[in-house]
Amino acid sequence: MNKQELKDYMQLDQKLHYWSQLISRFNRAYAQTTDDDSHTNFIFNHLNRSLYGRWVTLEDKEVTLEFAFSKGDLNLIDHLHQKLWQKNIIGLSFDEVLEALSRVLEKRGFDGAKMYDDLHYSIPNYELEALYKKPHSSAMELWTYWRNLAQHKSFELITLWQCASEIRIWPHHFDTGIYLPYTDKIGIGFGLAMADELTGAPYFYFSAYDLQGGNFPYPFEERLKYGRWVDSKDWKGAVFSIPAIRNSKDLDLFLREVSSLILERIQFN
Repeated sequence: MNKQELKDYMQLDQKLHYWSQLISRFNRAYAQTTDDDSHTNFIFNHLNRSLYGRWVTLEDKEVTLEFAFSKGDLNLIDHLHQKLWQKNIIGLSFDEVLEALSRVLEKRGFDGAKMYDDLHYSIPNYELEALYKKPHSSAMELWTYWRNLAQHKSFELITLWQCASEIRIWPHHFDTGIYLPYTDKIGIGFGLAMADELTGAPYFYFSAYDLQGGNFPYPFEERLKYGRWVDSKDWKGAVFSIPAIRNSKDLDLFLREVSSLILERIQFN
């Protein structure tokens, strides 16, 4: 990935983070509440390049919100994926789309005003995304490739560690991630995150959590062949930046090495 491709990818990450808050608002307003706020997250479908919210009940139908971002379409669909409402948002502002969506939800029996309730988190102010523009095809190909790869690797880890988990995108940090309750004492987190202060570029992360409030004994003394350890005040774990990944085999080697080292520490403790 060259510098221009990385820049385009990161801008699309920001654009989709910004507009996906419509789905998060829909979920928060109408889906059944969960203690971990997982009712607000959503899922990416690689086949049709869409983000989907949670299913909620409307009269005798299950409905959800779909953002077909490659076309710029926001759709309210039923369980048969029939479109109950569609709006192309290219050239529109977030507030214009939010108003149109709340009106149609109101007409269909929802309390449309709930779409305006404050979220329990905040995201950066992406001023360049005030209006929706159709993504460049090259950026879209890169974004869908990496996010789809993240979902595949998440599923492989679920299989490896024999734990149940949803593979979702979290609206706050916009990471495709999983959380695995490996034991009653240790939890495992993996995903693909947006660029932040850790790496300055999108990256895969792998972390372990002591569920009893202690510090997980990471093997920081073991130098990683792929990726690197992060030992900071705010977060600890292993990261592998996308620009440093030559192919999916590199990512496999990163996951094998880190998961093996972490598993050894879990068994030791």
